[in-house]
Amino acid sequence: MSGQDNKFKNKLKLRQRRTFSEEFKRQKAKELVNQQISIHELSRLYDVSKMSIYRWIYKYSPHHKKGTTQVVQMNQHFFLAVAFIS
Repeated sequence: MSGQDNKFKNKLKLRQRRTFSEEFKRQKAKELVNQQISIHELSRLYDVSKMSIYRWIYKYSPHHKKGTTQVVQMNQHFFLAVAFIS
């Protein structure tokens, strides 16, 4: 195999397909909602796509469902008020 072939093969390194347990996904979705970790951090830490992480949030978070709009506003005391609108 030539040096050129080795370079090409190294660039095409594919991720091995992994399966995360339901409990793992539920726990990570909870951590995301509670802002204990960011989507970017979780993606890098476990080498999982951000799209997969969003699917976990939509599936396991009671507040983040597809078709739901989250409205955030400050009140007079600078506290954030969050409302979920279906």
